[in-house]
Amino acid sequence: NTSSATMNLGSEMQLSLTAPSPYQGEIYWTSKDEAICSVDDTGLVTAKKLGSTTITATINVGSGVTKRAQCTINVVASISEIKLTAKDDHVTAGEKLTITADITPKVSGVSLKWTTSDPSVASISTTNPLSITITGEKSGDTVITAVNPDNGVVGTMVIHVVSGITSLTLSDTEV
Repeated sequence: NTSSATMNLGSEMQLSLTAPSPYQGEIYWTSKDEAICSVDDTGLVTAKKLGSTTITATINVGSGVTKRAQCTINVVASISEIKLTAKDDHVTAGEKLTITADITPKVSGVSLKWTTSDPSVASISTTNPLSITITGEKSGDTVITAVNPDNGVVGTMVIHVVSGITSLTLSDTEV
């Protein structure tokens, strides 16, 4: 289907071949470097090591003639862990709090997808690839989630939103 693709380390991708008609026999799948990517008899590719290799599909089109199609696979590092941190695990209603994602391994070009389990408790004010700023809306708890869309790795953090002090009365009789 494609002449090149990028895969995250440890991921799988199904290749398919649009073959000329008629062709005889099976499609034979091979990897130039099995240490980087393996491929099974159905075209399922598994990324095993960082690097680049070529997957080849070979078919017999008749009269001893074979045709080949190739796909270059680049295997890149993928996030294996996301830890969310903030200066506090709580924020006052009406105030802002920045939450940062610490990713392992450190890879560039990552853009996480951020969500809050209850936007009525804390809403997302601004997002950046590896951090967000939330605003406390009302008292309660919400779970902030960061997901790596490339491989589904998730990091979460519970945030407690507390009410701000609206009035304070001091007593003259007690010290």
